[in-house]
Amino acid sequence: MSYEDLMARIAREIPELAGKLSAPRVTYVKSIKKTYITFESSVLAGEKQFLQMEKILREVFPGRPLAVRIISPGLRDAFLADPTPYRQVLDDFLRRNYAGARGWVGQINWRIEKHQLKDGMVSSEDEDALLTLVFPDDFSLRIMSEKNAGARLALAIKEIFDARVRVEMTVAGDREERIRRIREERQQAVLTVTRAEMEQRYGTAAENEKQEKKSRKSARDGAESGAPQTIGKPILGRAIGDQPVEIKSLTSESGIVTVQGEIFKLEQKELKGGEMLLVSFAVTDYTSSILCKIFFHYRGRFMRKSEAEATPITDEERQAVKEKADRIKLGMQVKLRGECLYDNYARELSISVRDMVETEKEERMDTAE
Repeated sequence: MSYEDLMARIAREIPELAGKLSAPRVTYVKSIKKTYITFESSVLAGEKQFLQMEKILREVFPGRPLAVRIISPGLRDAFLADPTPYRQVLDDFLRRNYAGARGWVGQINWRIEKHQLKDGMVSSEDEDALLTLVFPDDFSLRIMSEKNAGARLALAIKEIFDARVRVEMTVAGDREERIRRIREERQQAVLTVTRAEMEQRYGTAAENEKQEKKSRKSARDGAESGAPQTIGKPILGRAIGDQPVEIKSLTSESGIVTVQGEIFKLEQKELKGGEMLLVSFAVTDYTSSILCKIFFHYRGRFMRKSEAEATPITDEERQAVKEKADRIKLGMQVKLRGECLYDNYARELSISVRDMVETEKEERMDTAE
């Protein structure tokens, strides 16, 4: 089927998207024999349209592993101004990822606010956009909070709309008090960081020493058991003493996980806006494979707006981040820890990496008689 025939069929079977799609970006990953097809749409595609698109493409390319994406970065400003017209897509995301929430997802209210930090400070993480989900009761709020729905929803919004938001979940009747408290906490975080806050964020010296001893003991135990040893300093975060799990056992509900395997796919990409470098790579432990992502920021989280406008990111700052990112190489054996979640952009499970170390390669042995 030609490109023209494909677009004509899409227009015929999904009239809502007729004339709204750009030419798709097609990427074939030879190592895993999988094709990624990304459409950019000037209108938001709902779950129904997405499933129809996926069905068409699977019929056009039968027997081939596919990952289909429909993104709408052009709707970013409209979404940040008022998310209400787009709530159906967000409701569908919650229903798809949290089966127990289907009965009351439609009762959630969505509101978005833009906040300006004191003294002209802005956050490069979320651009001061606060999305508030108002739940109908304490039970529904507790369930979604326990499942870390806010963080996963923020990631989905980033991938669909290219909009960075911070998601706050509250309950009906409590919204104003919670927002007031959030504003105060954020202003205090900008003005000062007390000793107690430092200990809460990074742990006390005693706790850190205890963690280091635990990591060293785990490393010694690993050496005695013949487990692969780490090489050099951590590539990201801290040393990892946890035992890895098999990648094939991971689900969207796994939370924080530790896995170990070999990198067989690697890509570096500077994100729109030029504030950070995304390193995405795939890891396999030969039970399965999973996509992993690391976001390297060129600068710290907070910076005065006037300074940011007056001093663009320098080549030295970019080079410093590039050197960190270049430590990650194809064929490298790594152990990493991070949050396992469903990646709406890639349409598959992924790990948002927090800690990562290089390990020695474990030689495969032929034990057959």
